[in-house]
Amino acid sequence: MHFGSGVVAICLNEDFPAISPGRMKDLSAQKLSHSAEYPIFFPCALMLALLTLASWPHLTGTAGLSWLPSFDHAQALASYGSILIVIVLGIRLFRLTSRLQELETARGVDNHAALHDALTGAANRRQFENRLSQLLEDGTPSHTLLMIDLDRFKPINDLYGHAAGDALLREITQGFKRLVRRDDLVARLGGDEFAILLPGISSNKAEKSALDVLSFVMKYRLTWESERLSVGASIGLVNINQPGLDAATLLAASDEALYAAKESGRGAIYAADLSAEPGQETTFRRINADISVAFRGKRSHEPEDGRKQEASARLMTNLVCDHSDDRRRVHGARRRHDVRHWVSMEPKTVGDALTPGILMRELIGDAIAKNDGGADFARWVMAMALSAASRLSPAEVGRIHFVLPVPARAFVIVPTLVDELLRSNALSRVPIRHITFILHGVETVYDSPVLKEVHQRLTASDFRLGFEIRADNLEVMAPLRHVPYAEVHLGRELMKKLRPGSSDNATLDALLAITKSAGASLVSSCVDTQEEAELLTSKGVRRFAGPVSGTPQPLHEVLSGLSSPSKAQAHALC
Repeated sequence: MHFGSGVVAICLNEDFPAISPGRMKDLSAQKLSHSAEYPIFFPCALMLALLTLASWPHLTGTAGLSWLPSFDHAQALASYGSILIVIVLGIRLFRLTSRLQELETARGVDNHAALHDALTGAANRRQFENRLSQLLEDGTPSHTLLMIDLDRFKPINDLYGHAAGDALLREITQGFKRLVRRDDLVARLGGDEFAILLPGISSNKAEKSALDVLSFVMKYRLTWESERLSVGASIGLVNINQPGLDAATLLAASDEALYAAKESGRGAIYAADLSAEPGQETTFRRINADISVAFRGKRSHEPEDGRKQEASARLMTNLVCDHSDDRRRVHGARRRHDVRHWVSMEPKTVGDALTPGILMRELIGDAIAKNDGGADFARWVMAMALSAASRLSPAEVGRIHFVLPVPARAFVIVPTLVDELLRSNALSRVPIRHITFILHGVETVYDSPVLKEVHQRLTASDFRLGFEIRADNLEVMAPLRHVPYAEVHLGRELMKKLRPGSSDNATLDALLAITKSAGASLVSSCVDTQEEAELLTSKGVRRFAGPVSGTPQPLHEVLSGLSSPSKAQAHALC
């Protein structure tokens, strides 16, 4: 009876005041009890009046209260009144239920926002820490933490804007969620840093999951403004397989494992093995160690869609007669580089009536994402250059300087690659005398000690090493602090910032000053218009190529055409 009176009291009183989602936590038993404290006099008086009206004939007849006035159809009026009250109470109850549902929904939205990242929908740091604390309380733990940091993400924000970066983060997050199980937790800790908690999983299955995550990130491409954007990933893994661990120790170990992955050239997975013995240092091991050795396939350099790949090239327009690149042989004798033509190789795939061919930079991006870091692609580029050079005489080859694009990561993943390339050239019937290897994606491995050894080996063999930059900021010059590159190539993203009529370009002027002090040459192979060419010439850029110098042609045709006197004179260095 008390419950019924309370319901009637609530239903007949004023509506609940509007409550915002942010105040849902204040909606408690105190609020409801306050609503129930309203007087119940009106419903009780109404019910008493109906009961009196229903029993009015009995009161006037049987009870002998004849002095009371009589009412016709008193019982019918009482019945109709009761029905009307039931209807009113039903409406009020329906409104109450709807309001409570709205409040519950608002509270659910508020709780979701408090525990999830607004951009990606992944769990936020708060939910991650709560879930990690729950897993650490497990008496017989068998869990795993993956700490993930995206590589090469900042250049995407710098070049294409934060909208592109946000879209990529959302897509990457959805990919992570598709890879993990329902009970696993995908969290974005901030920026491009993610964490994945894998509860109740063996160490072998956890390592397999980490490999799947790395493979997904390396293969993922986001189409944005007709460009295909990609990132890499470095992963630190920690198995929670012993009781008594605390969150600080676990997170510190995962951070160290992640740092080891980045130091190894990125694109790696390192596991931190926590020792159960007190005082023992944490050891680290590489999970994807199989890619640290040469990985060779019959046609593994070719695109996954199976389209035929061909070696094309452009002649680079040479503007300056400069023999400052002369070098000394190992035995000390002086030798002049008698270069007459610079040939920039640009691999691509053959398109068809429906699908255009894939150009060099996308091919290189796909090669970098492979298990060998693009080592087979570098071998193929070298083989195509040697094959085309073999059709010329040694004297003709000696007058050509080949500019060959190779992935920087390939040398880090396969440290013996530079020796392979030099050996294949030395054993060729017509060895190439002048080569500049242009590293692509060097920003991901620029501080690797392996690249210093590559530079030393190439310099000793009288070859050159350069790299391509694709961002409009001075941070991309950081590789020059570690390796004295001979050339710096301006990528298309940077060339977009150069517009005809620009008399003062701070970025280009800074690049010219830095490369001059470092003894490097500034080159561009992505010049679209004659106006851009004239601007670069006025700034002191030595060589350029691109659409302004014509479409790329098959490499052997370019080399064969060098016998033409007109072409030879047009592209002569001196």
